[in-house]
Amino acid sequence: MKKMSKMSAVALALVLLLSLAVGCKPIDEKPSASPTTTTGEPSTSPNTDSSAQPIVTPTPNARFDEVALTVDGVEIKVSEYNYYYRSMLENYLSSTYNMGADMTKSLKDQAPMMGGQEGETVDDMLHRETIDQIKMVIGMCKAAEKAGIVLDEADNENVAASIKSVEDAAKENNATANDLISNYYGYGTNVELLKRSYERMMLANKYYEKYRNDLQYTDAEIEAEYAKSPSQYAIADFRMLTIDGSATGLAETATDEEKTAATEQAMSAAKAKADAMQASAKDEASFIAQATINKPADDADFNPDADTKYVGADAAAMSEEAALWVFDAARKAGDCAVIKESTGYSVILFSKAYKNEQVYSVDVRHILCAYDETKVDEAGLPLEDHVKEVKAAAEKLYNEYLAGDKSEDSFAALAKANSGDPGSKDNGGLYQGVQRGQMVTAFNDWCFDPARKVGDSGIVATDFGYHIMYMSKLNGTFWKESVVEALRNGRMETYLKELASGAQAEIKEFDRTFVDTLIQPAADDGTTTG
Repeated sequence: MKKMSKMSAVALALVLLLSLAVGCKPIDEKPSASPTTTTGEPSTSPNTDSSAQPIVTPTPNARFDEVALTVDGVEIKVSEYNYYYRSMLENYLSSTYNMGADMTKSLKDQAPMMGGQEGETVDDMLHRETIDQIKMVIGMCKAAEKAGIVLDEADNENVAASIKSVEDAAKENNATANDLISNYYGYGTNVELLKRSYERMMLANKYYEKYRNDLQYTDAEIEAEYAKSPSQYAIADFRMLTIDGSATGLAETATDEEKTAATEQAMSAAKAKADAMQASAKDEASFIAQATINKPADDADFNPDADTKYVGADAAAMSEEAALWVFDAARKAGDCAVIKESTGYSVILFSKAYKNEQVYSVDVRHILCAYDETKVDEAGLPLEDHVKEVKAAAEKLYNEYLAGDKSEDSFAALAKANSGDPGSKDNGGLYQGVQRGQMVTAFNDWCFDPARKVGDSGIVATDFGYHIMYMSKLNGTFWKESVVEALRNGRMETYLKELASGAQAEIKEFDRTFVDTLIQPAADDGTTTG
């Protein structure tokens, strides 16, 4: 799993907004034929679900046409501020799994779950972050203009497609696009404002990506950053057994005091066993012997050798305390320790830690021979005869490729003509920068097989159908690319803060009643209706 430095709430929200402006899927959209796992983000487009709350024309408010602030000479009207505010709210709610605010109550009367400063309400926080976000977007647009970066034809087509999706949704609801937009973002917002906002975010994103990708670091800088947090980028070989310290045999009527006493007694007993095991575990053979003595009582299949052996494990394979011990620079082979866990004690025998030299990401092409969603059984699984039919079609196509010059260009042409994946077909079946865990299991395992080489091809089966694969490029090593990512993230967060703090901004006293229109009536079950 890729490790990245933490970013401030407003910087992270901006990155999400910028990514969404260039075509990310809404959070509930499922891929129909793509091998990617679903990792959606909150949408910055108005809710286009035809089953959503009725479209209600907002009460006219002439003050929403007034200027709320100017940033480096660019006037932002109240209606446009409201657009950004609503987008920031959606990002905040998504990041807190919709638990960050009670939308049946005013945001002015609630403390934020995360991201707030001392004494701030949710509204205070969103207002502050909205102002900063606007400063960042305008700042990057200005920087893009100076650098000669403009929207190209593909960018404009992307914006047009986003607007069209809103217009199509409005038609389904027997409304105008302006009605749909103003129902979501407030009075005064319309297609023109939405288009301008999309264009600004698109341009800001182009500059953001160029600035970020142009950041280069020396080997010395990369090594220095690695040394600060090796547990984020290294892997290790060790043995570990966790001795359970959970209380058992408690009666259902046990009091809190009795439960606490039983837990303390169980943890004390686990600690004693762990200490005794540590004292006897001098090498792998003695560790395995001790693991046999202290094996979990409820695991009949426990193997003292195989189930205590960790090879190439990263920090995610253990608790934070264990990772700090394992990846300590002073650690040496043969070290053994007892680490307290939440429900027991782990005994760890260290072997070695080393940089994760696994491939960081890949560029891969595929041709999908997809299952027909109508040819399924009662459980929703593809019919057996249909599976054979699709497999045969994939093998026929693959043999056609193998009978040719077996070049990447030939594979791309075959993908354009035959692939059932709309997300990559027009690009010759190409997915770039694919990282571990980003694709479904069989697809992922083929890509990251340790023996994989550029030019390899083959067939894998997934729940989508059969994929004819072609490895286009292996990109860097995990530890080094992850360090560069962390350095870039840190620099970009600083840069975005500099844009916000350095902007020439005049914030006026303006109408902020839009926040009150976001309060939603509670449904009978206690949830909000919106």
